Amino acid sequence: MAKKRDKKKEPKLQDEKAVSRRDFVKAGAAAGLGAAVLSASSSAPAEASPADIQWDYEADIVVLGSGSVGLTAATRARDLGATVLVIEANFDVGGKLAHSGGWSSYGGGDPIQERDIAGTDPEGMGLTAPLLSPDDLKDDPDRLFTDMTDWSVVNSGALPNYRYQDREQHRAYADNAPATRQFMLDNHVRYARIDGSLDGGMTRARAAWAVLKLADTTDMKAGTVSPADRGDPAAEKSSPFNPTRGVPGTPADSVGAPGWVSGGFAVAR
Repeated sequence: MAKKRDKKKEPKLQDEKAVSRRDFVKAGAAAGLGAAVLSASSSAPAEASPADIQWDYEADIVVLGSGSVGLTAATRARDLGATVLVIEANFDVGGKLAHSGGWSSYGGGDPIQERDIAGTDPEGMGLTAPLLSPDDLKDDPDRLFTDMTDWSVVNSGALPNYRYQDREQHRAYADNAPATRQFMLDNHVRYARIDGSLDGGMTRARAAWAVLKLADTTDMKAGTVSPADRGDPAAEKSSPFNPTRGVPGTPADSVGAPGWVSGGFAVAR
């Protein structure tokens, strides 16, 4: 039989009221200050009191770094209704994401695969005809999971190192790949035609270049980027660490989106 609790004998909480974020940070700062004072020599300069902290910005979420993880976390938090502050030490956003070529592979029947199977150009980007046949693009999460885990399907060097990763992570990746591509599309990332996939035992094509169109100004909703924001050599902002490809008027280098340019900047922007 369960013993009946005697609430009169139970200790009462000193303060049952919720603590605000500011009070929490001030309390933490005070605790840290106390530890610093105890460990410092008598000649150490006096620290500012937590009560003297000046709050210029206030947000539910603070994200340190605007690379691929930071930008995604900040965007997702904003989508869920939080106020977000992103802090970046560099002069520009992107981190290592800006160093990539912007060639993104999701799959599992994602929206870009479906677009290229249908051969449509829903945003009026001026896409060429699909570069691959529908049979190369028909996909689902189970096939993606198999491609990521089946050692009987490998390249000639048998070097798909991702085979060693945790199978539960592969399962989660496969199940969420279509939604991840949709998340990118919802946040103004545009893609050229699919032209390949990860090497090493992939039975379906899943990778497409993220692209933006060169223009005088950068406007994500319109899909345009200025030469400076792209990393134009004339602006001295292009390097092997910020690769770009695609030149207006040269469809052969535009992977199915003539007049557009691609690179990690097309995702980070």
